[in-house]
This record gives sequence, C-alpha cells and structure tokens, in this order.
Amino acid sequence: SRAASDCLQGSPRVERLLGMTLYVGNYLNGGTPKGRADGFDIEVLAKLKEKKAARKGTLLDFIVEQVEREAPGALQPMFE
Repeated sequence: SRAASDCLQGSPRVERLLGMTLYVGNYLNGGTPKGRADGFDIEVLAKLKEKKAARKGTLLDFIVEQVEREAPGALQPMFE
C-alpha cells in the first residue's frame, strides 16, 4: 500500500540497513564490475538469509551486527 511504501522510504532504520547491505555487497564484490554498485535489486534482500557468513550465521546476521556496532540500538524497534 501507499502508506507502507511511505513508511519504508522515510525510515532512517531501513535506510541504514540498506546502506550497510550495499556497502557489504560492494566490499565482497571488490575488484569485479559489481564491486562499485550504486544500488541492488530488491531480490538480493531475500538471498541475504541464505548466504552463509564467514564466521557464524548468515550474511543478514552479519549486516545487522555491523549496523548494531555502528549505531547501537538503531534497529531494535524493527525487531519488537
């Protein structure tokens, strides 16, 4: 709906999460033509929970941890 779209577009939490996703994707793809992307397809978000991270968990877990490290508590309201 339009209200949901407006909520997502105006959310600093969503912006921070998407920004970190782009940053991590560019880092992982560094040295390739995909490594300097200005954006990504929305389908990438669904794949984040499927990709294993280097340590434990998924790539989505890693991205959320990085946002939490950068801005403690910033994403907390999204998980309540």
